[in-house]
Amino acid sequence: MNKELENRLLILYAILQLGGISNKKDVLDFLENQGLIILGDKDKTILKSRREIKWRNELAYVRYHLVELLALYQEEWAITMPGKKYYNLLVDILKSCSQDYIFQRIRKPSVFDYIKSFDRAYKVKEDIQGASSASEYEALVKCRKGQGRFRTDLMEVCEGKCRVTGYSDKALLVASHIKPWRLCSSKKEKLDKFNGLLLLPNLDKLFDSNLITFDSSDGHLVISDWVRDKELLGIDESMKIEVFDENRKYLEYHNRMLFKDRNKYYPKGK
Repeated sequence: MNKELENRLLILYAILQLGGISNKKDVLDFLENQGLIILGDKDKTILKSRREIKWRNELAYVRYHLVELLALYQEEWAITMPGKKYYNLLVDILKSCSQDYIFQRIRKPSVFDYIKSFDRAYKVKEDIQGASSASEYEALVKCRKGQGRFRTDLMEVCEGKCRVTGYSDKALLVASHIKPWRLCSSKKEKLDKFNGLLLLPNLDKLFDSNLITFDSSDGHLVISDWVRDKELLGIDESMKIEVFDENRKYLEYHNRMLFKDRNKYYPKGK
């Protein structure tokens, strides 16, 4: 367990112990007053730019990472249900450490224990709830958001270019699933780089709204009759993508199950 993971565990533990919605001061005071955190001289340095102690600033920054991982709410120092799952996965790592492990942050590792009760009525993000390790949890979260390993792998498959136009400014390209995350039947499908397209935002929005699709046979663009002003949107039927064999099952799913005009272009039985 590295320092970053220790910091995450400390914050989640403090929020759980405080209960409800806390604030930054409450959480950091709790860690210090309970003697849960190892602090060196450098940790206690006052940051002139922020007028706060270094370790407190560092822990507050780690909270930003926890929000990205859907473990904390954006506006509040409060833990989410997936965050409780993530906390247990971090405790797994902590308990698997050998006894001679030298903790970089945690002073009393024995106080950290599993959360045993979950709200079974909570149905959102069950796919993330099913993660079996902290690394898998993080991979699933980032994949769901079109980030992390999924985006990196998709960049490699697409050679860092929009699959339709060849545009290569990575900052403007969106990594999206072909078969949507919520409809994937397994973690393998969710993380599969061939279940993705790298597209410019206008194309991504149209595809995600099922107003366009790419034919699984040859990759040509199929445009729904619902689309108006195709020229203004910068699309036409001459556009196409290269279809890899691994893409076909996902594209066929989009063609036949999601595309708005699927009954017209992909009638059942054909």
